[in-house]
Amino acid sequence: MRQLSWLLIFLVAVTLKVAGQGVTPAQLQAQIIAEKDNGRKAQLLLQLARMNLASNREQALAGMQEALGIYRESDNKAGILNVYLSLSTYYNGTNESQTGLSFDSMALKLASELDDKRSLFQVYSNMSIHYSKMDSLNLAFKAMQRALEYKSAMPPSPVTATLYSRLGNLYMRRGDLVKAIAYTDTAINLIRKISGPQQLLGSFIMNKANFLEQQGQFDEAAVLYYEAIRIKEKLNQPRDLLSSYGNLANFYSKINNQEERYKYLQLQLAIARAENDPRFEGIALSSLGDYHALKKQQDSAFWYFNTALAVLKKAKLELPQSNVYLNISRYYYSIEKYEEALKYVEMAEAINPPAGATRLSIGFDYLFKGNILNKLGRKKEAEALLLQSLNIHKKGKSGNLQSAYKALYEFYKSSGDYEEALKYQTDFMNARDSVFNTDVERNIVKARADYEIEKRENLLAIERKDKELRSVQLSKRNQLVWLLTGLLLALFAGLVLYMRSYHLKKKTASALAEKNERIEVLIRELHHRVKNNLQVVSSLLSLQSNRLSSKAAREAMDEGRSRVDAMAMIHQRLYMNDDLAAVDMEDYLKKLSQSLASTFGFSNSIVETNVALKSPTMDIDMAVPIGLIVNELATNAFKHAFATVTDPRLSVSLNMQDEKTMNLRIADNGTGITNTELDGKEQSFGMKLVRTLVKQLGATMEVTQRNGTIFDIRISTS
Repeated sequence: MRQLSWLLIFLVAVTLKVAGQGVTPAQLQAQIIAEKDNGRKAQLLLQLARMNLASNREQALAGMQEALGIYRESDNKAGILNVYLSLSTYYNGTNESQTGLSFDSMALKLASELDDKRSLFQVYSNMSIHYSKMDSLNLAFKAMQRALEYKSAMPPSPVTATLYSRLGNLYMRRGDLVKAIAYTDTAINLIRKISGPQQLLGSFIMNKANFLEQQGQFDEAAVLYYEAIRIKEKLNQPRDLLSSYGNLANFYSKINNQEERYKYLQLQLAIARAENDPRFEGIALSSLGDYHALKKQQDSAFWYFNTALAVLKKAKLELPQSNVYLNISRYYYSIEKYEEALKYVEMAEAINPPAGATRLSIGFDYLFKGNILNKLGRKKEAEALLLQSLNIHKKGKSGNLQSAYKALYEFYKSSGDYEEALKYQTDFMNARDSVFNTDVERNIVKARADYEIEKRENLLAIERKDKELRSVQLSKRNQLVWLLTGLLLALFAGLVLYMRSYHLKKKTASALAEKNERIEVLIRELHHRVKNNLQVVSSLLSLQSNRLSSKAAREAMDEGRSRVDAMAMIHQRLYMNDDLAAVDMEDYLKKLSQSLASTFGFSNSIVETNVALKSPTMDIDMAVPIGLIVNELATNAFKHAFATVTDPRLSVSLNMQDEKTMNLRIADNGTGITNTELDGKEQSFGMKLVRTLVKQLGATMEVTQRNGTIFDIRISTS
């Protein structure tokens, strides 16, 4: 449901020319009856059949078969080839892909004999569709590449754009969202460049929105969803809006805006009933059941579920029924009836086995079923499914990656394996810290800070009023004392002066404390904003890296992102610590080196950190360059030094060499580093940066090659 059918897009593209001629089926039928020339009659029959593909498939098939008989009688190979291509297109819309491939095989032979490159393109294009429907994705990719080879020699057209869109969908099915988005962008840019049909443009944009949503880029996805819907609403084609409203409803479900989801489900249901489309009617009813299940409205939920099943069974639509069973399963899972949840998952799998779904859908299914099995105590099966789900979402750079990490964290926590649980909890927190989540976090922090400042100001106002009241009471008491005894006037006068001085000092101290608290809040907010902004820069570098085709450029982007992350980690510790001006170096270097190890796929256990200083904290002006040096040299070790080492080890230490000198040592047991890499023309940017930072610190650096590489950087503390 979440994705537009590329088959329908293709059928739209190949029939645009016919539809654009303005000839109605009735007019063509009249011409066929009046036509005396068999060759011309066969052409008209084939033209009418193509027009009927979307509305009357039985008549379309009959017309193709009649045209084929006429062409065979006259041994018209070009005509026979055209019918084979049309029959293959007809079977694209059925479940008989093998039959379609048989016509492709016959068409390929004829097109090769006639050296008809346009028809060869059409053959391979149809073959890619049939192989895709049979889940033979490798063959589908090969056929699509051959189709593009032939099409590249022809002028750009809507069909070319459709091919790129379909290629994007194939990559989505394989679970590669980055390439899926890239090829969909190519389709969008091409259709805009040639001012192609708006219907295709709307479909391509909707596809891209769906891919971005699956990556977790919700803000960009929302913009594209509404852009696509605006295009489709202008075209006033209700059937084309069915899947669009469903996509938007699912989008709002994913970001937990149930009221907006309900609105678009109602629109989808209304159009499905008006257009007499039982498939989308059943899908909309099933989603409405899920909506009411989330609201804990059991009776309403099961009314929608049962109505959806009745509609789909009446129309003999088996595949969408699996969606209903999955929604029922999710409801039982939410109320902790895990046996019932598993039963309905297995009913869904019996109709639509995971092998027939897209890679990312398989990953989601494994995640859900793994959670159920974990609750039922079937730990071994649950762990296998959850790990497979994580692998799929990792490869696809899916937005559901954080859900996979969270599920594994909860699984290992419930299993008592707290070491593994901690690892996946860390991965979950890192995955959650995206641009979208950072914006949300920033808003939450701002709201909390405003609340705390307002609350503090109210408390200070109460304290000021209390002081004023005490001052009045004191004044009255003093007046009473003056009236009772004049003998003690001098003594009380001195006492009053003393009290006033005391209260003035206290008031000044209170104001200073208030100001200090405000400054502390602002400094923490400043460090937090700097950290968030650095993470936004890191996320943007990551997004840009994903779009680069050059491996060297991607590596350069990733290295830059690593440096930004090292600085962000310092600011994160500053706003979390009591001391706002100094960094706990032992904690910082340990977290930095372990984070780098995880990034390059190494276990945290290979890293050893040791900090022994006069003071455990360090000024930020010195902590930042030290952190960047460790980031560069550790990254270099993980990337290059350990390539052939079976038991890699990395040591990071910061110790006092003597009273006035610190020694920063980064040592590995890797393959070593050449002199040209250290000082020559082959010296990398990272090594240049290290030498610049060493110079900035006023330090010296010594490199030793002994069972690996040892960097000793001596820093003066005076």
